[in-house]
Amino acid sequence: MRLFICCLAMAALAEPAAAQPRSSFGGEQLSIDHAPVREDIALTCAYATECYEAEGCQEAGFGYALSGRGGGMNNEMLVVELDMVSDIGDVTLVGLRSGGYALSGGSFDARHLLSIAENGDARHTVHYMSGPQVISYIGQCVKAD
Repeated sequence: MRLFICCLAMAALAEPAAAQPRSSFGGEQLSIDHAPVREDIALTCAYATECYEAEGCQEAGFGYALSGRGGGMNNEMLVVELDMVSDIGDVTLVGLRSGGYALSGGSFDARHLLSIAENGDARHTVHYMSGPQVISYIGQCVKAD
């Protein structure tokens, strides 16, 4: 039940405020911009390891910046929307921050899944429809200066 409520809250908060319809209770639905707790988020991620599908892993020099915002009812769990800016393309990721981050986004042909532990350990996978193939990156994300 808690997961269902969390998913409903995430869906409601992830929509832009301008697109918010009125609820059946007569008020506007919650958005990240109108949440009681709001926070700007900026992270830098660097990945030292890259793994292709069934092949072995190798050294990598891949990295990107994440920036965006989070909002929620308290500091314990925030719905987040972050823009990933990288050499492989820019992608908007949405998800939750509760200690660490669990984010996803991208196109139908290239879906991104990013998990960041509370200590900054990060795993980023890109699931490509063509092939299909999966590329995994293992590294660290830290707060940007």
